[in-house]
Amino acid sequence: MFRMTESYDQKLNVVMAFRGSGKSTVLNLSNTIWSILGKHQKKFVLIISKSRVQSQAHFENIKSELEDNELLKQDLGPFRSSTTEWGAFSIELPLYNAKIMCIGSQQNIRGLKYKNRRPDLIICDDMEDIVSTQDKNTREMLYKWFLNEVMSIGDEKTNIIVLGNLLGEDSFMVRLKKLMMHNQLKGKYYAYPLLDDNNKILWPQRYSVEDVLEIESNLPKKKDYDLYSMFNQEYKLNISHVKTSNDVELPPISLGGTSREDFSISVPLWAWGIYVPEWAINISDPDGWKQ
Repeated sequence: MFRMTESYDQKLNVVMAFRGSGKSTVLNLSNTIWSILGKHQKKFVLIISKSRVQSQAHFENIKSELEDNELLKQDLGPFRSSTTEWGAFSIELPLYNAKIMCIGSQQNIRGLKYKNRRPDLIICDDMEDIVSTQDKNTREMLYKWFLNEVMSIGDEKTNIIVLGNLLGEDSFMVRLKKLMMHNQLKGKYYAYPLLDDNNKILWPQRYSVEDVLEIESNLPKKKDYDLYSMFNQEYKLNISHVKTSNDVELPPISLGGTSREDFSISVPLWAWGIYVPEWAINISDPDGWKQ
């Protein structure tokens, strides 16, 4: 995740990661501050979340970091915080001529500027939840608002990062992946499951084998009529509906390595999971979900 913040080679970067992966800490909190202080020199960072409550939480986290971190206080200097009548929370950093704004989703953001600058970094962090994904109209409103408003609010130098978990086959995060698969949306899509295809732990510095087993044991078990377990969905990013006769028993959970080559991760994780039947490899829409 840190590599992504060092070099934005795409306007749009979408990150689906397991619960507890640290995606918000790295790609929201840390990235917001680094994008202003570091080589990118961003001037107007816009953070979008599902609700006003969540946007206030992001605002308070950043504000606390600026107030309590002595090194940041020396580098960034004094700041001003404010709240608007329409529910936006803002932090201005005069030394860098920069601003951070936190808002809830689906607000009117057309023409939004700080001085003469449009947002040059937009971070969309958990813009949906398990409840909102159940309602078709709510899903459609978020989807259209993002494509029509968020994708067009900046300029050619604006970078957009979308963070989320796997909440279902009709979720916003999955729809973005499908657009990219069908070359209807340009960008990069990253998936970070807790376990790879061989049950290796993706973050062994944080999670031991015992930790993973405890997480799984504390979640509801898969019932006979369920297509997948909560652990598979939220931690393995796997909501596969496919059952094949070639499935083999996975090896025991083990610690992963430290390089990318140490891991084996199927793509798209949310569509098939681990095993893809040979007849499906060349199908343009192998997951079989409706467009």
